[in-house]
Amino acid sequence: MELNNKELKNLLFSLCSIPSVSGMEGDAGDKLCELIGEHFDFYRKETCGGHIFGIKSEIENAPKLLIDTHFDEVGFMVTKVLEDGFLGVTNVGGIDTRILPAARVNVYGTRTVPAYFASTPPHLQDRSKAGGAPELSSLLLDTSLGNEANEVVRVGTLCGFASECCELMFDAVSGHGFDNKASCAAAIAGLAAVDRKKLKYDVYLHLAAREEVGCVGGRTGGYDIAPDIAIVLDAEFAAFPGIREDKTVKRGKGPSLTASPVCDKRLTARVKEIADEMNIPTQKIAYAGRTGTDTDVLNISGIGVPCVLMGIPLSGMHTAEEIVDLNDLTRAAVIIKEFAERGE
Repeated sequence: MELNNKELKNLLFSLCSIPSVSGMEGDAGDKLCELIGEHFDFYRKETCGGHIFGIKSEIENAPKLLIDTHFDEVGFMVTKVLEDGFLGVTNVGGIDTRILPAARVNVYGTRTVPAYFASTPPHLQDRSKAGGAPELSSLLLDTSLGNEANEVVRVGTLCGFASECCELMFDAVSGHGFDNKASCAAAIAGLAAVDRKKLKYDVYLHLAAREEVGCVGGRTGGYDIAPDIAIVLDAEFAAFPGIREDKTVKRGKGPSLTASPVCDKRLTARVKEIADEMNIPTQKIAYAGRTGTDTDVLNISGIGVPCVLMGIPLSGMHTAEEIVDLNDLTRAAVIIKEFAERGE
């Protein structure tokens, strides 16, 4: 696979076509193997629903490098099926309810059903309650299924945003699930481009499950694989006017490298050194404690795993229209490739 924006865009859009709300990402194995399996030596499913792809080094007893990037995305779960095809739902992962009225979703029942969050016309709204964030329990999905809803949807059915991936201006793209399929695309592309003769590690790519509901797959995957070192890729908050600059990085200015007690300073410095040698810009962001990523659990998995956390700057996190810059994905992919070939 060539490491350029066109290849990364096509891979990202293909990944986003695979439904993966937390709890259903385990069903993606066949589609993932069809999409990326040719680039890896083996595949197996992780106990909690993640997907592990591997490349074996020509070096005997080579150390294990884990590239961890969660595959799940936020969404909804049906809590009640009402008459006329309306559904009550709760959130799966953190979602700001202010974005939901009139949003389109897919309901993954016995068949996939398009639906919209019912929206009250402004003419009929209670003005005394205008401007506040609605309670999710007060919002209903309109499936237009009528009485057939009980045959297609059950309590516990998962639902996900249904926006289409779209090209924007100046190498930006938008769509749902970019947290964290943008990172997945970068990791897959980087490893697919590795020169096997230069590979310093047995490499394990873990498309982890259920990060959005507690970093579950990062914990169990660490025990399963027992890596010597790990690089975690996840979305990072992108800057925009009015938000704190110290909590964000800029889209299009390169992937971020995280300073945190849960990240290994030596390995992070090595990744930065490789990026500098390749003339790849990187950004720095600091977390005084937990990072809110699989790094938090992976670094204390087993006897402990030295970790690097690399971020893809992303706008609109946990909405139906997340935005990334393809240049950041391509740069992250090159860093992954070069680290796997050069080593510590």
